[in-house]
Amino acid sequence: MSASLPLVSFLQAGAIMSTNKQKVLLLWGSRKSYAQPPIHGSKAFVYQNDFFLKHRYPWHEYENTLEVSIADAQILLSMQDALALPLTWHIDKKNYFKAAFAEIMYFLQNGDLQKAVPYLFCNAKYRMQASSLQYCLINALNKINHSPGYLYGCWHYGNGILGCTPELLFQYVASEPQTVRTMALAGTRNKNSTLAQFTEDAKEAHEHQLVINGITLAMQKFGHVKIGTRSTIEAHYLTHLVTPIEIILHKDFKFTELVNTLHPTPALGAFPKAFGKQWLQNYNTIIPRYYYGAPIGFVDSMGNASCFVGIRNIQWNRDKIFIGAGCGVVADSVFENEWQEIQNKIAAIKGIFTL
Repeated sequence: MSASLPLVSFLQAGAIMSTNKQKVLLLWGSRKSYAQPPIHGSKAFVYQNDFFLKHRYPWHEYENTLEVSIADAQILLSMQDALALPLTWHIDKKNYFKAAFAEIMYFLQNGDLQKAVPYLFCNAKYRMQASSLQYCLINALNKINHSPGYLYGCWHYGNGILGCTPELLFQYVASEPQTVRTMALAGTRNKNSTLAQFTEDAKEAHEHQLVINGITLAMQKFGHVKIGTRSTIEAHYLTHLVTPIEIILHKDFKFTELVNTLHPTPALGAFPKAFGKQWLQNYNTIIPRYYYGAPIGFVDSMGNASCFVGIRNIQWNRDKIFIGAGCGVVADSVFENEWQEIQNKIAAIKGIFTL
C-alpha cells in the first residue's frame, strides 16, 4: 500500500464516506464551504446539512482526498495506538419522550398524522480526543467490513458526527444518468420476536408501507417510480424491513433538489409531511436533534453521488458525546415496545463503536 495519511491532521478536521462495499473516501485538511459545489471534476465534495436543511453552506471541499479499500483504511488508522473511551452514559428526558408518544397517538386518532418518529439521546460527559476518534473509526471500519451499511462521518476541531447507517436517502451512478436508487427502511425487529413473527407483523408492515408511500409521493415529479420486493436486512445487531426503490428520471439529476424533496422520509420524519414537519420542529425545541437523521453524503470527482440518512451515529461537541435513537409510532404502537426499540438501537450503536 503506497497511500499515506497524516493522521493528526485527519483526526483534527476530516471526513469519511463509504463509496461502495469495499472502499471509503478519506478527506482532510483545510476546507472551503459552498452553497452549491463548484462545477468541476477535480475533487470530491462532502454534503452535510442539519435536519431542517437550514445550513447556508452545506457543501465542503477539503484540501486532500484519498479513496482506499476498507482494509487499507484500517491499516492507515492503526499506525499509532488508539484510546478507548471511559464513558458513563445516561438517557435524558424520558418523560418528554413519553409525552411525545401520547401526543402522537392523539394526532393519529384525530387523523392529523399516520406516523411520526420521536427520538431521544443517551449522553456521556467527555471531550473527544484524537486517539478516541481514531478508536471509534477503527471499530466502525471493522463493523462495516462485515455487515451491510454505509460509513459516514465529518468532524472539525472538537465537533463531529460518525455513523454506520443501513439507510440510503439516495444513490446516483454517473454511468447510469437516468436512474436514482433509494429505499424504504422501516420496521425494527424486537429481540424477543422471531424473524417469522417480525415479517408477518401487521404493525411493522403498516409502518413500512407508509414509508414507501411517502417516498413514492415525493419522487413522482422526478420520473417513474419502481417499487422493489420487500425483504429484511440485518445490520449492526438489528433487523429491519427494507424495500428497494428506483426512480427512472425524466429530468437531470440534481443532488440538492433531491435532498430538498425527499428528506425527511417517513422513516425518520412524519407522514403526512406538511403537518409532520410542524410537529418535528416543535419537538426539536424540546429535544434538539442536532444532526440526528440529517442528510449527509458526497459527490465524487466522476459525478457519482450518495446521500445517507444520518442514523446509527455518535455526535460530539467540546463537552459531551451523544447517541440519538428514534422509533416509528403508528396507531398500533405500544409505548413499552417502542421504548424497548429505543434501548435496542442505543445498544446497537454502542456495539458499532465498542463504547
